Amino acid sequence: TGKGPKGNVLAMKFDPTDQTLIAAGVKELNVITFAGGTVKCAPATGMGKNAQALLCIGFIDQTIVTGAFDGSLLVWKGKALSNTIKAHKQIQTFDVNQTSIGSLNPKINAICDDNTGKLLIGTRGSEIIEVVNNTPKVLMRGHWDFELWGLATHPSKQEYITFGMEGLLAAWDITKRTQRVAKKMEYPGKVAAFSSDAKFLALGCNNGFVLIVDPKSLNVLNTLKDRDKEISEIKFSPNNEFLAVGAHDSEIFLYSVSQNFKIHKKLRGHHSTITHFDFSEDSSVLHSNCTSYELLYFNTADGKRDPSGASKNKNEKWASLTLVISWFTQGIWPPCSDGSDINATDRHPKDPIIATADDFSKVKLFKYPVAKEKASYVKYVGHSSHVTNCRWSGMGGQYLLTTGGNDKGIFQWKYAFDKAAQEEAAEQKENIDHEALAEDLGENALFEQEDIAGGDQMLAVKPFKGQVDKSWPTGFKQPKDAGKAPDGNLTLQYVHGTRLFDAKDTIKYCLGSKNIVFAAAAVGVVMDPTTRAQKFFQMHEEDIISIAVHPSGTICATGQMAAKGKAKMIDIFVWDIATKQVLANLKGFHLRAICLLEFSPDGNKLASIGQDDDNSLAVYDWKNSRIIATAKVDKGKVLAFSWASDSDFMSCGVSHVKFYTMNGQNITAKRGGVREDQRKDSFFCSTYSPSNQTYYTGTNLGNIIPFKGAASGESVPAHTGGVYTLFASKTNLYSGGKDGNVQVWNYGTGTKGLTKAYVISFTGVSKFNPAIRSLDLKADGQTLLVGTRGSEIYEVKKDVKPKLLLQGHYDNELWGCAVSPNKNLAVTSGGDNTIRLWDLEKNWMLACQGPMKEDVRALDWSSDGSFIIAGGCLGTIYLLNPETLEIEHQIASSFKKKDQWIEDIKISPDCSQIAFGAHGGASPLEFIAIENRKLVKKGTMNAGLTSALTHLDWSADSGSLVVNSQAYELMFINASGKKTQAASASKDIEWATWTCVLGFPVQGIFPGVDGTDVNSTCRAGNKKILATADDFGKVNLFKYPCTVQKAQSKSFIGHSSHVTKVKFTYNDGRVVSTGGNDKCVFVWETDFGTGSNNSGGGDLADGEEEEKVAEDEEDEDLGADFVSRKLKRNKYGKAKEETVGAAADGDDGSGGGLFQVEKISGGDEFMAVKPWLGQIKAPTGYTKPPLNQNKAPKATLTLDYVHGYRAKDCRNNLKYLKNGNIVYHAAAVGIVLDTTTTPFTQKFFTDHKDDITAMDVHPNGIYVATGEVGAKPSIFIWDSNTMQATKTIKGGLQKGIAALAFSPTGEKLVGCAVDDNHYVAIYDTATGAALAIEKGDTAIIADLKFLTDQNFISAGPKHFKFWTFQNKSMTSKLGQFGNNNKVLLCAHVHNGKDVLTGAGDGSLLVWAGNAVKTAYKLHDKGLDAVSSTSLNIVTGGKDCKVNVLDASNYTTVHTFDLASTVKNSLSAQVRSVFFSADNKTLLVGTYASEIYELQSKDVKYGANTKFTVKELTKGHYTPNQQWLNEVWGLTVFHDGDRYASCSDDSTLRIWSASQKKQLKVMKLNIDANGAELPMDKTTNDYQESAKARYLEVSPDDSLIVVGMKEGTVRVIDVNTMKQIKLIKDAKEWISDIKFTVDGSKVAIGSHDNGIYIYTVPDFKRTTVIKKNTSFITHLDWTEEGDSLQSNSGDYNLLFWDGNTGKMQAASAMKDAKWATFTCVLGFPVQGIWPPTADGTDINMVDRSHKQSSAGYHLLATGDDFSKVKVFRYPCIQKGSEAIVGAGHSSHVTNVRFGNNDDMIFSTGGEDNCVFQWKLEH
Repeated sequence: TGKGPKGNVLAMKFDPTDQTLIAAGVKELNVITFAGGTVKCAPATGMGKNAQALLCIGFIDQTIVTGAFDGSLLVWKGKALSNTIKAHKQIQTFDVNQTSIGSLNPKINAICDDNTGKLLIGTRGSEIIEVVNNTPKVLMRGHWDFELWGLATHPSKQEYITFGMEGLLAAWDITKRTQRVAKKMEYPGKVAAFSSDAKFLALGCNNGFVLIVDPKSLNVLNTLKDRDKEISEIKFSPNNEFLAVGAHDSEIFLYSVSQNFKIHKKLRGHHSTITHFDFSEDSSVLHSNCTSYELLYFNTADGKRDPSGASKNKNEKWASLTLVISWFTQGIWPPCSDGSDINATDRHPKDPIIATADDFSKVKLFKYPVAKEKASYVKYVGHSSHVTNCRWSGMGGQYLLTTGGNDKGIFQWKYAFDKAAQEEAAEQKENIDHEALAEDLGENALFEQEDIAGGDQMLAVKPFKGQVDKSWPTGFKQPKDAGKAPDGNLTLQYVHGTRLFDAKDTIKYCLGSKNIVFAAAAVGVVMDPTTRAQKFFQMHEEDIISIAVHPSGTICATGQMAAKGKAKMIDIFVWDIATKQVLANLKGFHLRAICLLEFSPDGNKLASIGQDDDNSLAVYDWKNSRIIATAKVDKGKVLAFSWASDSDFMSCGVSHVKFYTMNGQNITAKRGGVREDQRKDSFFCSTYSPSNQTYYTGTNLGNIIPFKGAASGESVPAHTGGVYTLFASKTNLYSGGKDGNVQVWNYGTGTKGLTKAYVISFTGVSKFNPAIRSLDLKADGQTLLVGTRGSEIYEVKKDVKPKLLLQGHYDNELWGCAVSPNKNLAVTSGGDNTIRLWDLEKNWMLACQGPMKEDVRALDWSSDGSFIIAGGCLGTIYLLNPETLEIEHQIASSFKKKDQWIEDIKISPDCSQIAFGAHGGASPLEFIAIENRKLVKKGTMNAGLTSALTHLDWSADSGSLVVNSQAYELMFINASGKKTQAASASKDIEWATWTCVLGFPVQGIFPGVDGTDVNSTCRAGNKKILATADDFGKVNLFKYPCTVQKAQSKSFIGHSSHVTKVKFTYNDGRVVSTGGNDKCVFVWETDFGTGSNNSGGGDLADGEEEEKVAEDEEDEDLGADFVSRKLKRNKYGKAKEETVGAAADGDDGSGGGLFQVEKISGGDEFMAVKPWLGQIKAPTGYTKPPLNQNKAPKATLTLDYVHGYRAKDCRNNLKYLKNGNIVYHAAAVGIVLDTTTTPFTQKFFTDHKDDITAMDVHPNGIYVATGEVGAKPSIFIWDSNTMQATKTIKGGLQKGIAALAFSPTGEKLVGCAVDDNHYVAIYDTATGAALAIEKGDTAIIADLKFLTDQNFISAGPKHFKFWTFQNKSMTSKLGQFGNNNKVLLCAHVHNGKDVLTGAGDGSLLVWAGNAVKTAYKLHDKGLDAVSSTSLNIVTGGKDCKVNVLDASNYTTVHTFDLASTVKNSLSAQVRSVFFSADNKTLLVGTYASEIYELQSKDVKYGANTKFTVKELTKGHYTPNQQWLNEVWGLTVFHDGDRYASCSDDSTLRIWSASQKKQLKVMKLNIDANGAELPMDKTTNDYQESAKARYLEVSPDDSLIVVGMKEGTVRVIDVNTMKQIKLIKDAKEWISDIKFTVDGSKVAIGSHDNGIYIYTVPDFKRTTVIKKNTSFITHLDWTEEGDSLQSNSGDYNLLFWDGNTGKMQAASAMKDAKWATFTCVLGFPVQGIWPPTADGTDINMVDRSHKQSSAGYHLLATGDDFSKVKVFRYPCIQKGSEAIVGAGHSSHVTNVRFGNNDDMIFSTGGEDNCVFQWKLEH
């Protein structure tokens, strides 16, 4: 890529060697090279003053020949013009004007020849002509201008006519597909109609005339001139007595045909343009539509409207049906249609079909009549414009003709209707036994969709609150960080279960059959069948119910059910199985669910079937995320889909079999025909065998039915019960059935059908439901992958015992869960009536009890590990052996009613008794003793509950209980006394467990006001973390106790259903969670448990240490770096702060916490109001803008210099390149700084679209990698010499790039995302391909560094991981911090082996592997920057200190204070350090966006080392932590060099354009006496009176007036940079300041709606204008200085007398000459606004001082889209073009022309940069 030619390119061709590209254009020829990925454009020479447009290019060998505008051929040698041939030798001449061609517009638009001498010619008249031996043959004709609407079909011939807006009337032969005759009519029109006897053809014209034409010759027989409004509809009556003509005058004229077309009657009653009408078969009635959506009825005899015509004519037979509004066409309208979307309809002359033509370029066929809304249809695409008309051909309707408006195309569609198949399908539906199907498919839907109860808003009532308030422990002190998310994290380790209970074929082989992939809950699981290790794809947020594997075996597609509230945005993800990288996200078409997915045989297409009313089909070009074609399948359930080829496929289901052919974007379907004995079969599954070109289907009756073509073969009995799944290999067909058998079939030869080969039975293998739901064949052709209805996965071969790979629960809901007190074991129970024991280390089911007689939902494991207790839904209590799950004893509880099921049961810590309650009304509390491993009833007690008991916990001494109820009650029980006790008496009880959802330690866990949202809680063994399970599929971690309302948490997704239980294992190393409807058991690994594989530092030493870490994390500028709040910018008011906790589910794409992401305010769509329009008056004598005034000006805008450096949230982002230049970034620009030139020069990389937030330099010192913020951020690798991208990487990481690092060889690049899970991805730098991607951490990752090409580390606050990359996958080990500070701010690898990290307390931590080896306390505050050479290590910190260490032993050899060394730094906190290659120069970046070079004479550093300081860059910065830091103020001096800016950072800065540096800076946080203002007491930011928002320099350049954010005005002496005046008249933000031309007055606009005018230099207030109804945004004086214009926040443009303050009429000011033009609303700036603009989108404009050489002024604009644009001035026409400057990453707040108009300066709001642009014109 690269910059192309400057002018318009008219032709391009590669040369014959493919080495260069030739581009011909207006007055130029360019030779373009593209070696090395960089486009370089070199102009050719030689045309001189006679330059003209070059229209085409050819080659004679290597010689370039171009065709010129004057008819010449220009011959080039290399890049130089060598010859011009005006009269050249003609090999062949051909005249397109000859009569035999008959072209109506013979201008030649295209021409080509072949080596035989044939010519192919394309004309402007839409003809394609082939010339052979000078003899022409017209291959194609068509309409060529304006729109095409008129269409009529001959009643008795295969002919039709078209009538276009260019006046062409053409007759066409359908059979020969040629134009029979054509004639250019005198008047153009849109409508035409044949009489039924074909004697007449009537045409309706735009001028109101009606032409009666002879259909054969097309000669005009009669002209009817009765109206002057456009004719919009025309038809002959069936008896040919009448001609009806409708027009834009709302009337229909009836002409008598027999009386030579004399007017018979005028039909009146419509209120707008007539659009459609039809006659009854007997010609007595006409019904009609108009654009007011009326349907009226008229009697043709008397012409009167019949008010009761709708009811009177409801059984009328209509000769044609072309109305778009009628009872017959109610269902043709798409949702949200505006009533004009359908242009035409036509009922088929024989079949019950109606065709429609619509505004969406679609032709549709519906069954007729279409009486119900949202009717099914088949659509056909091809038109590229609105389809204007459709008509069935005569003689039976074998063809459909359609016309396209703007595409001017005439489409001839072949029509076929299979009536027999329609009747057969209807009969089949009647014969199906639907009740029998319910057992296999469910009662209502294919997929079980959970119905979450709405709750009852318990938090609005809080019946438990009084108990909570009284149970606060004595002496409890709220920690400082209460309410914040905890340190701990969870990582999904294993999933037990798979989706086979209501889905089929969701288990597949992949990666060369070395792995399997399957669906479980919302997770795509990739499993190694040998080791059973699992990895996960976790992008779905709801149940995955369909899965497909690409033919390559490396790519998977997964489809889900609709998430709540997102019925129309159902995700299909296509992802790389090895890396888990998302390759495509397809959504927006299907509703409710994606029930089937299948890749085409070549893998380029993906078919999906949804679960809308029509079970619609979509075929995607998935690589480009594009829908190719769609079709509605059937109202009955669709259960299977199979491809036969890349264009042929089939679907089948409960009541259909269909076969499809796809041609481009069109799908044609044909119903399959079944035999008489197959009418009761429903089709469950299908496959295609390429070996014998046969589709095979499996049915509910156990049959396999083959199909060849669309006809069924003989049924083959296969299974007892339904056939659920089929798989076809080259040699065999495999079927799986409800009977638990896998049947293997031989295909047979000749006429012989399927024959049985062998059977594999699972009925004796599985104790659960053995029905076969999924089959796949391994690459070895022998091993089968089998999934059963009982949620088991097996591998099996013939005559070999099946190998079990996975098990899980499989029916109803899963609720019960308990964990061993001393082992990594868990037990679960659910609606499949089983209790299961799991080994959490080996990830295996050890034992199973059941299926039992009842569902078991309550489990507990005794504290001594000796027994398990279970509570059943029929009230039975079981005591089970913990090793075998054998029932040792059972007893019936007092809860015996059907609905009295037990939700929770708990064993006392002393293992002597159990307590439980039940559902089914007000629950008592029942106690059962355990005596000699027997259960003994001990009675019940009234616990004071009014509803079901849902949760309970024992005290540590087994003496008390805490219980919750379904009525949100919190009660405390004295267990020994069997009585309730007061909350106040229970406040200091030590609870053995805490699983209740209501109570003192869980007050903040509820995200909303619905008390049913949280189902389960569990306190960790360390008593510092609480896990919760909620209704949103999340497992959440809170700090314990959680006493702050809506506390922040960390959420972990994977479950797709309500999470019913959550439990910590005995050592906190794992968490076990159960999913209700997803029926899955999830095992999560923690990073804080003593038994976790990736153990972190364990518990903090004590509470003080934890508090200390919290303080470090809250360091004053850490909040700016790792944002925990999102700022919403209101440009014309204060920023609104919104604190975001983990409880907020919404995600706007800007989260992630690492970078400040700007949110542009929404505005109010001011284009809909336009209050300023009445004030805009054209100057006297103005008629229209000059020619080409709406074109972009003839100028170039080039970025020249950037003042700024991103230090606010980046570290270690300054580097030396190999050539000694310096690379860094600011805004959206990568900058290379050359300090060897005077002045310094910069080069720019500008491909980014948003803030650059990460950077690293390749080991070669040439290539640079940069990453940006954004929803789908890009990473670029670019050459620092050419500033061109060598590789663009997009995908895999979301929301922004937090860090980047090259590997030591440069072959790999690792990046980290800013999303909630901070995903880490490794890329191949040669190809840009993602090699692996893994979840990083929920904690922020601030830095990444490679040690080797296989190992790297990631570091951040409370995060360190040591990563290993192997076999396209990544594994990690969590950091062992010991007692060291956990807030890591930066990282560095020293000498390729030692990992160094800077910590929040100022320590430098040295790591060995994943553990801290040594810590060195080097700084008093956070250590933000570290770098090294072989000799030295250098660190920089927030304490402004720089330390130089001996690299061999880490001893400090030199320390200095940067603030003292560089003198004038505004904030010397060090953000980046880097040594030069010779170790003599230190590059330092500060928080104040300053860059310095510190040069020493010696390589060896010591205590006496001295530095020479060199200032390289200064810029505005971000000192305010609570509110925004924006740059708004910009003004230009009149000396042609200086300009000034001001900012919220409380500085005024003066810059030199020629020297490209800051000349002066002044701090504005001073009072009237010059004393420093204190910081704001509330925010610790600068006071509003110190934040500068606008400034203007006086005409003599002696004064600068600065406006502050709260209305203060400061007058500054430029020479002394001292404040000489402070004015406090305005009450709010100063938004504009303007001096008169003579400098005698200054006007100041404020957000208090006022304009304040002062005399200069005494600044005495003379006038106050307070008549604006909103805040002032912009001001301008006239040249005389006596009048002003202003814009305001309500989009008004007003004019004022500058002396009296009176408002002036706009008409009186239309000829005013304005000294400046900076108002964004006004006559000369109307064309700057983009379509649908928001009135705040353009922040500033500026008119150039003088006209350019082209004769017009220029107008610069700065907008909210980070663009600087330059238009021609005045800019009046909408959609005017501009030249565009990109580089800012924030809203461009201000723009100003340099005094000589050769430069433009701009400021970026939150990118804090000042840009200097070079303007050539």
